[in-house]
Amino acid sequence: MPSFEFRDVVKTYDGKTAVAGVSFGVGAGEVFGLLGPNGAGKTTRTRMAMDIIRPDGGAIWINGRASFEADRDRVGYLPEERGLYRKQRVVDVLEYFGRLEGMTGAVARSRAREELPRAGLAEWEKKRVEHLSKGMQQKVQVIPSPVRWRCHGCLRRHHRCVGLTLFRASPNMAVSLGVSRRHICRDHPAGG
Repeated sequence: MPSFEFRDVVKTYDGKTAVAGVSFGVGAGEVFGLLGPNGAGKTTRTRMAMDIIRPDGGAIWINGRASFEADRDRVGYLPEERGLYRKQRVVDVLEYFGRLEGMTGAVARSRAREELPRAGLAEWEKKRVEHLSKGMQQKVQVIPSPVRWRCHGCLRRHHRCVGLTLFRASPNMAVSLGVSRRHICRDHPAGG
């Protein structure tokens, strides 16, 4: 059973088609890449998969259900725009996110200190987020994801240990090819 399944999905904005009758599935535990230039509908598809926006037609199934609600706490989204407090220290940001998940400050800080080395960021614990590269900031953003906090270190053995499905959208084919095992590519912007 696919983790995500798009069935004839359509989305338009102001009369322009961003996604036109798209159908594909992403299997459980699969690392999947969605490739295409800017304007090809990658972000729109991702936002529809996350139920941030709704399709105008077709359906998106998550874990065999047409409703996102049952799986809302099991699905995470890492947007390109990072929601990190740039002037705060990395460990403080992670403690804050842990508190949002219901942990005490001490437990969240302890978890952060366990996860930072696994992400290759141990030496950056006391640095301000603004001093990290974009890639490092994305690693920091992934650490407090609900799956990682609940799994408590399980992801260090990669996504397969929890059957985690990774759905990646990128205009950069070289980057995606190095990460994803299967791809769907749109070679032109939507409406073109």
